[in-house]
This record gives sequence, structure tokens and C-alpha cells, in this order.
Amino acid sequence: MVFDLTYNDDLSQLGKDPIDIAIRGGFAPNEHVIAKRLSDNEFTLIATPQFIDKLEHSLPLNKSAIESIATLQYRGPRGVIEWYILNDEHWEPLKLTPKVISNNGKALTAAALNHRGMFCVPSWSICNYLDTGELVQVPCEGKVSVSPGGDLGVFLLYERTKYQTPKIKLCVDFIYENLNGR
Repeated sequence: MVFDLTYNDDLSQLGKDPIDIAIRGGFAPNEHVIAKRLSDNEFTLIATPQFIDKLEHSLPLNKSAIESIATLQYRGPRGVIEWYILNDEHWEPLKLTPKVISNNGKALTAAALNHRGMFCVPSWSICNYLDTGELVQVPCEGKVSVSPGGDLGVFLLYERTKYQTPKIKLCVDFIYENLNGR
């Protein structure tokens, strides 16, 4: 069996694009596909300890402090991803001061590691840096996320009819068994 893998941030549509299986972060799609949840997609506001030490604001950061500090923002297929803060059980949009905007998570992580700003990123993508202490969670008065209260996850997507094909079924089952909950 040959795996032909494509890594990109384009929003592919199963059934229309030549793709059999997709792994997508975000909300469960409303497409006519099967969506198996592999894991949560919890976002964390991170920076280097050195960047946090140089802040002229007291910790934890409030909304206005976050809005005045350099940020690193991700650009998805539909534009720059906004951030929100949870204040008194109400999600409020943040008017950010971006230093770097990119559609590449590795480039934004490198910018964070080089003390360029704060980055709101899926926890799973930077867990090694959190473990080593190279990046740390930024203390804030409210939870910061890219989704105002939505249930974000990482989903394995495939068409029900394609699951009948042995190689697709084998691959879907393998991915689900090995990545579910990790």
C-alpha cells in the first residue's frame, strides 16, 4: 500500500477533491462525511519565559494588555484567525497587535521561540516545547482561544461509500486506532 500524503492548509472537500481521507482541526464538519473525533484541539496562549519577563504589564494579563502586546497570528484558508477572551462567562473578541502573520504553524512557532510575540496555538502542537520550558503558558485573567466557546477537535474524515474499499477501511481503522485520544 502506498500513502500519498498532502500537507496543506487548503480546505479540501471530500467527494469533490481527489482525497479519500482527511485529518482536520476545528469544528466537526457539516459535510456529508463521517467525522471521527481523534482528540481535543485545545488552544493555549504561549510565549517564551524571556518574552513574558520583558512585558510591562502585570500578570495575569487582562484584555487590554493582551491587545497591546505583540502577537503571532495564524492565517487559515478563510483569513487571519481571530482570538477571543472569556470574561465573566462571555467571549469577547480581541483587537490584536500582530507582529507576524503566517499560514505556517512552524514559522509562527519559530517566531515565538525567537521572542517575537505571543501565539495562541493548539496545545498538542507545542507540547514538547512546554515540557522543556522553552515555551510557557501566558497567565491571563480569562481563557484565550481562537473559538468563542466552540467544541474544537481533530477529526478523521472520510466518505461512507469509500469506507467499503478495503484499502480505505484499513487506513481509516489504522489511523483511528493509533491516533484516537493522543
